[in-house]
Amino acid sequence: MTKTILLIEDDKILRETTTELLELAGYKVIVAANGKSGIEKAKEFLPNIILCCIMMPEIDGYGVLNILSSHHTTSYIPFIFLSAKKEQKDIRKGMVLGADDYITKPFNKEDLIATIESRLDKSSMISRVLKKEFHNGQPENEAGIRNLNELKNFFDDKGELSNYKEGETIYCYGDHSNTIYLILKGAVKCFRVDEKGKVLTTALHKPNEFLGFTSFTNNVVYHESATALEDVQLAAIPKRLLKGF
Repeated sequence: MTKTILLIEDDKILRETTTELLELAGYKVIVAANGKSGIEKAKEFLPNIILCCIMMPEIDGYGVLNILSSHHTTSYIPFIFLSAKKEQKDIRKGMVLGADDYITKPFNKEDLIATIESRLDKSSMISRVLKKEFHNGQPENEAGIRNLNELKNFFDDKGELSNYKEGETIYCYGDHSNTIYLILKGAVKCFRVDEKGKVLTTALHKPNEFLGFTSFTNNVVYHESATALEDVQLAAIPKRLLKGF
């Protein structure tokens, strides 16, 4: 089934070129030229993922994320920021608000598509788990909590435990992503290094969160690195064992 992307971008040229790239990659694209329109279209079309510029008039990207995260029909949609800003504070602010990723302009097609596919795969896996056969007549929200716990219990029971000291590398940009992790203890920072050698934080993960998603089904490479912010314990499961979920 074709996935739908909502692109919220006030720069007309960038909006059109990005739309063309995404459509050539097989996605259906809905566009919005400002934050207010983006919020309305997100609620109307419920896209599979949202790409949103940060600096926009009326309602900026942070405001869009805050509003959509608070609405019950849109809070689950993966959200990726697009911005020319490279400062750490901007990345941290987006992650604290709940963004799933952060792409710095200008970006190339490969990085854009890889980031989108990574977040869609993660969302798809969680959705499959939440719809799995554990409902047993329970209300949908209770079943969802139960199913997510089933997945985490699977990691607890079957996962290979590994420990990392503060500052140790868990995986590097370019490594093959054969494994998905559940963080049992500690905090993990994911980051990229730009062309000038500056470290850009892309995500901060805490206990009970999953780590290491790129493609759920394919052995592609990581598009970011991960390191332990403090002493960390992980439960690791090979992707091949998760395909049945």
